[in-house]
Amino acid sequence: FWLLITVQSSKCRMQNAEFKTQNSKLKTVLVLAALAGLVLGALALTRSVALPLLPLGALWIWRGGAQRRWRHACVLLLAALLTIAPWTLRNALTYGGLILIDTTGPENLWLDNDPAGREAVKAQLYAMGDQRVARSALASARGMAALTETPGWVLGKSWREFRRFWALEHTDDLLDRPAIWVPPSEVWLRLILGDGLWLLVLLAGIGGLLLLPVSRWLRAGLGLWVLYTVLTGALFHVEYRYRLPLLPVLLPCAAWLLARVWGRWRSGRARSRLARLPIAAALLMLLLLTLTLTFRPYASEALRLGHKHWLLAQAEAALRETSIINADQAQAQAAQALQLDQRSVLARVLLARVDLARGQPERANPQLQAAIAQLPAHPYAHLLLGDLLRAQADPAARRELAFETASGEDLQAWARARLTQTPLTTTLDLGGGLDLGFIGGFHAAEDDGTRWTTGTALIMLAPPTTASALVLRVAAQRPAGVALPELVVAINGIQAGRFGAGNEWGEISVPLPSNLDRAAPLTISLRPTTTFVPHASDRTSPDGRDLGIRLDWAELR
Repeated sequence: FWLLITVQSSKCRMQNAEFKTQNSKLKTVLVLAALAGLVLGALALTRSVALPLLPLGALWIWRGGAQRRWRHACVLLLAALLTIAPWTLRNALTYGGLILIDTTGPENLWLDNDPAGREAVKAQLYAMGDQRVARSALASARGMAALTETPGWVLGKSWREFRRFWALEHTDDLLDRPAIWVPPSEVWLRLILGDGLWLLVLLAGIGGLLLLPVSRWLRAGLGLWVLYTVLTGALFHVEYRYRLPLLPVLLPCAAWLLARVWGRWRSGRARSRLARLPIAAALLMLLLLTLTLTFRPYASEALRLGHKHWLLAQAEAALRETSIINADQAQAQAAQALQLDQRSVLARVLLARVDLARGQPERANPQLQAAIAQLPAHPYAHLLLGDLLRAQADPAARRELAFETASGEDLQAWARARLTQTPLTTTLDLGGGLDLGFIGGFHAAEDDGTRWTTGTALIMLAPPTTASALVLRVAAQRPAGVALPELVVAINGIQAGRFGAGNEWGEISVPLPSNLDRAAPLTISLRPTTTFVPHASDRTSPDGRDLGIRLDWAELR
């Protein structure tokens, strides 16, 4: 697109030049036209949907004004055709007939417009094997017949696809795939940087296209490309990636309009009439916004889900309190949230946590099982159920607690605040499958049942009523040439010392501070003085983690 604009604007600037300079510039423009043709040809080979850019590009250049304009248009077309020709020749030699680039267009025309359905059409096409020329001819004939014989059905289908073209991709995906669990941070990123950015680019891009200070022929060409992209999507079928060809037009137009509006706002001019869009542009932007927001009930869905999450946040806050009144409030709010969304795993998890807070694990278990049945990949219910089973010494606890790795969230921190059924112990097996809820700042367990720390790690143990030392089994396991670290240990915020760690497994005995409250649970901070990344030392290693020190177990003696 923008190579073409460069060609056109260069030709316009040459009109008043001297002959010798003008002749030199004409040669430069010919080179630019050839380069644009090469790029457009390569683009068409990548996706044949770009083929209409060839006549559009030639039209833009031919209508650009200046001398010898027909030469530049011909150079553009020639360069593009020469780029495409080797593949066309290959098709002729392979299939024995003329196939310019691919058979996608004819076959999709039939696939998407035959009332019999795509699967029935696919069966007929696949039965012809690799006879591409015959398939293309049959698909073209049957596709055109479908358009003329069942126009009502085709128009109804095209209208649905046309509306789908403007829909909110990520919102639709999240609503249509309830069995796929997505972390909250990713949900917000997809809504803001996905659907929010699409709406901004779409509306500002269309407004900018109508106001862009360019020739009417360039504006018409860009507009025709937008119209072609939309209408072909409606005629065939819409996948959201089919909107990508719009971006070379919408992105720069949107950037230009937003920069213009921002400049006026900063200068203080026209703040009362910020955009000053012509009525036609404003109406078109309003129409597109309406098409987007009415594809499905986005507004009511947003209100319903927003209300649900507001109730869940209030229930979570109430559950942090220990009074029965607050537990009753949390239960009522979680139950109300479940009424708003019967598929809500978060609501069932909160109801289970209320039962656990009341000391009623037998009532929590069915809620957790229902949450798992609704969304098996969601880790929260698995972890709470694992805590229940661990308290009962059930071996199945390891299977449930293994869902620690099912999310990019810090589930170690989540578990420390919410796994309350298993009491603290004076011995902890790091990486053995039963340590979740008592640790923080560790990487996932290794295959041998140990764990690496990150920069700083935490271990929680029972009160040291009679113990005099904390014993850790550790190994630095540094590559050759990497200095061994020291391990800085603090217990309940009191510095307990620095201890050396060798590459081989060994025990470190940490004396408990004399001023330690022996009736209080212990929170042990472990901070290696240095960390390392295996991939930095060995480029063949796929491990890019930042590793501190490796622990096997910890115990009070």
